Amino acid sequence: MSSDHKESSHSLDEMTDEPQTQIAQETLDSDSGSILDGVFSKDLSMDMSERLMTESEQLRLELLLQPEELDQLSKAHNHRRRQAGRLNSSLENEQNAAMDYSEQLRPSQDFLTLAPDNPLLARFQATLSQHLLRHNDKLKLEISELEGESKLRGKEAEEWGVKIVQKLHKKRQRFETTEDYRQFLGEKIKKRSRIEESVQAEKIKLKMLSEVLDQNVAEESSLKIDTVALKNFAQQLSDYEAQQTSELGVVQRVRQKTTKDINMFLHQKQKQDIIMFKIMEEILRLESAHKEMYQKAEIKKSELHEIRLEIAEGVADTEVVQTQNKRMLQFWNRMLIEIQLKNKTVAQVQAALRAAEGQFSGLHAQIDSYAKDSIKELKLSQELTQKHNKISEVFSKLQRETIELMESCQKRDSEFKNISGRNQAVRRNLEQVFSGKKSKKGLLLTCHQKIQRLKDVKFQLEEEILRLLQNKAVRNTSIVNLQKEILGISQKIRKQESYSAKLENDLRKITLEMEIEKGSLTLTRKALEEMRKDCESKESEFHQLETKLKKTKDGIKISSLRCEEQSKTLEILREYNKKTSGCLEEEKLKCLKSAITEMQKKTDCLKQSWLRKQNEIVHFAQERTRQVHQYNMLKKQVLILEQKNWKLNYHLEMNQNHKRKIERTIKRLLLRIENLNAESHKYNTQIQTFDAANHITHKEYSGELKDAEEEMLGLTKDIDDLETKKEEMSEDVLILEQEFLTWEKKCKMMTEARQKILEEQAAEGEIGTMKAEIHRMKVRYGQLLKAQEKLSQDMEMCITRRDGIIDNSIGRELRDTRTYLRHQLQRKVDDLRCRMKHLLMETKNLEKDCLATETKREELQKEWKAKQDQLTALKLTTSQMEDQLQEGQFHKQKNLELLVRKQYKGRLYAAIKANKYQLLFAHEASLQIELQRQITMNLDLVSVVECLLVDFPPLTNPINRILNVLRMTCL
Repeated sequence: MSSDHKESSHSLDEMTDEPQTQIAQETLDSDSGSILDGVFSKDLSMDMSERLMTESEQLRLELLLQPEELDQLSKAHNHRRRQAGRLNSSLENEQNAAMDYSEQLRPSQDFLTLAPDNPLLARFQATLSQHLLRHNDKLKLEISELEGESKLRGKEAEEWGVKIVQKLHKKRQRFETTEDYRQFLGEKIKKRSRIEESVQAEKIKLKMLSEVLDQNVAEESSLKIDTVALKNFAQQLSDYEAQQTSELGVVQRVRQKTTKDINMFLHQKQKQDIIMFKIMEEILRLESAHKEMYQKAEIKKSELHEIRLEIAEGVADTEVVQTQNKRMLQFWNRMLIEIQLKNKTVAQVQAALRAAEGQFSGLHAQIDSYAKDSIKELKLSQELTQKHNKISEVFSKLQRETIELMESCQKRDSEFKNISGRNQAVRRNLEQVFSGKKSKKGLLLTCHQKIQRLKDVKFQLEEEILRLLQNKAVRNTSIVNLQKEILGISQKIRKQESYSAKLENDLRKITLEMEIEKGSLTLTRKALEEMRKDCESKESEFHQLETKLKKTKDGIKISSLRCEEQSKTLEILREYNKKTSGCLEEEKLKCLKSAITEMQKKTDCLKQSWLRKQNEIVHFAQERTRQVHQYNMLKKQVLILEQKNWKLNYHLEMNQNHKRKIERTIKRLLLRIENLNAESHKYNTQIQTFDAANHITHKEYSGELKDAEEEMLGLTKDIDDLETKKEEMSEDVLILEQEFLTWEKKCKMMTEARQKILEEQAAEGEIGTMKAEIHRMKVRYGQLLKAQEKLSQDMEMCITRRDGIIDNSIGRELRDTRTYLRHQLQRKVDDLRCRMKHLLMETKNLEKDCLATETKREELQKEWKAKQDQLTALKLTTSQMEDQLQEGQFHKQKNLELLVRKQYKGRLYAAIKANKYQLLFAHEASLQIELQRQITMNLDLVSVVECLLVDFPPLTNPINRILNVLRMTCL
């Protein structure tokens, strides 16, 4: 790559130093492919920068957009490119036509020329200069208007593009959030299903354990029965042995039997010993089985103990809850008792009031009865006097209450005055608040004006930035100064934006204060209304009390009149009773004695019945306490179950609400996405309409420009001379621009190469780290396996050594006697059986561990395969992307070289037409021979480069670029 750049720069330097006579050789070199970099015009450099910007923006949009939206945008972009190509082709055709027309309009040698002193020529020049100046002014005005419109359209297009990109970015973010939320929901559902499965598995395990425990208990009971039977059998055998010993004694004593009988007896004795040995073996086997079952039972008991502990913890928790519930119930019972007591007191007070009313009515009845029964009236006269005194006290109390009511009314009046004063103060505060509100509105208006001024300043600064950017292409020397100015302007913009943000924050604070003040005003108004209502209610109560006072005064007057009348009647009755008092009192005493005896008999009967009923009440109370206790227990259980049910229902409702919220949010997001799509469609249609309008206006102005160019072609030789000077100066500018563009190309190529190298290094680094981690894991896995094998071997060796040592020690101790040998053999057999069982258990555990390790290994292999597939897919995608980028770069290179060569040829043909250069080959035959020679050389170079492609496959990119250049020269 560096060699290609060096060759291109060297060729360009040689082009600047060559004389004018070697132009034919340059043309031939351009046809053969030696000139790699062409001369760009100002417009072409701007087009290239715009293309690069559009390509970078397109890549960003591809990362943000979906495939359907990308297709739509790519179609619109291609359509615009086609329109731009058509416009450029039409402009080139029009320029060529204008050049032909100008050549036709040039003065030939056959026409007559006017002398410089001729007045006609002076008039013609004056009129022509005036006409040209007018036309030039019109064109300047139209160009300025077009520039302003183009700037506005460009600004609008930029704003639309920024809005579209922002909306697309928001859309992408919302889509990502929805996807993340869906993934989160899926994970939660999976976790919930896993938890439910684990709970079900634990329930199944508990059931299995309970079944196993039941089986073990049954086996234990059966083994106990077997042990009892074996003990009985052992006792029988011991009895049998005693009998046999006694018989042997008898046999020894009796020596009259023959040797045959003795041998038969010995044979029977051996059989009995064998049977005894077998029975002992079975007994030992059963004892070992019993021990194993006992160990299993202990393990199960430990598990049961753990389960019981957990149950006890749960019971403790339930007891705590029950105690809390008891406390709450006790508290509620206390509250109910207090409420009942208060109700009782209220009922007593009401009963007392009713009794007082009854007494008051009874007074009238007693007064009537005094008129009938003089004797009773004499006895009750004292009571009437007492009641009269009480009534007088009540009257005095009522007077006092009236005085207190008057005082309370005065207090209410004073409170009402205070409330009215407070209302006035509140109204004043309201007026102050409204005045503050007006001042704050003025501040808001000033802030809005400041913001508008800042926006105007920002707009002016943006226009200045655009002007500076336009002048950047013309004045390459002032780039650094412009960048500094742009940085300063950007800093000013940032400061102004921060100031605007501060102003917005102040506005928000002011609005919040206004809202708070509004809330306080509403509260004060509500308080005023409540105070007014209270005042009205108190006034109504005051009027009611006044009416009651009037009624009580009237009642007191009436009662005083009645008392006076009754006192008069009492005096009359006393005089009458003094005459007839003696006989009546004796009769009354006899009646009273008879009534007292009857009442005593009745009281005795009632006492006996009362005692019976009390016993029944005690019995019923005990039953009631029991029933209440049972009812409370059932109620607590029901409350616990209701709480559990409530918790479950609450969790279910929460989950359902959560699901509903999620569904609502998804629907809202989908609706927003649809609205955004509709808005984007509208924006696209508006952009298309604007493009069509721009195309129409461009055609109109291009037609007007054609007319203006046709008029401008009639200028004099002075203008031609100025154009020649301008072209000479432009050539110098083009050479400088050529150097600038070559350096830009070099910088771009260097940045691209750096990016590629960094990307390749990053990819290789990640892959290397992954491989190193996999290798490290494999090595660690092998080391762990080896260590596990060594540990298992060491354990086996230790066990064998321990067994050997134990066997040797036991053999040394019990080498003499035979009974000890039997016991040793039996113990060894038992130990071997226990070892076998332990070995079986260990083998099962090892098999389980092996299965677990195999499953883990399979999972790791699956993950490794998945990651390998991902890596292959990423490699394929990266290769495809690189191929696409290379194809795009090659296509871009082709287009650039075509443009450069065409421009260079056009410039050379223009120079030949202007008679600045002379051709080396005047005849067409010599030119064709030279062209064929160059074509053959170029084909040879193509074949050589293709061979290089075959020989050096890693250098495909630079070789393909060279091939593109050579093939373009063949066209």
